[in-house]
Amino acid sequence: MKLVTFDKQPGTRIGVWTDAGILDLSTCGVALPGDMLSLIEMGERGMELVREAVSKGGTVISADGVHLRQPIIRPPKILAIALNYAEHVAESATQKPAVQMWFNKQSTCAVGPYDPIALPVVSDKLDYEGELGVVIGKRCR
Repeated sequence: MKLVTFDKQPGTRIGVWTDAGILDLSTCGVALPGDMLSLIEMGERGMELVREAVSKGGTVISADGVHLRQPIIRPPKILAIALNYAEHVAESATQKPAVQMWFNKQSTCAVGPYDPIALPVVSDKLDYEGELGVVIGKRCR
């Protein structure tokens, strides 16, 4: 099941991506929170409610008619690993780190697919690279 956050008037909502379009979870007759972070914080109970909502059905919106957002609008934490592949180490003209080098990113740096990326005033270029975001909805180590 693919959960999404999207904008469609009158505001930002959560839904399920389907072959037919986006199932708007606010129209399924199940008491669900209106944002992805609150849903994830519900744990397995939240996912049970989503499955119930999907089985009941609701309004399916064409994906062409919505603006997809990042899954969690203001993530509480974004952690990244520096120099995590050989080509990047080589182009950085540095040594491969002996241990993982973690750093944080600001919660405002998360954007949705196809959204513009802001160039900070103090920069004259952007560095591109592939990114993979993982939302972990359970406590782990």
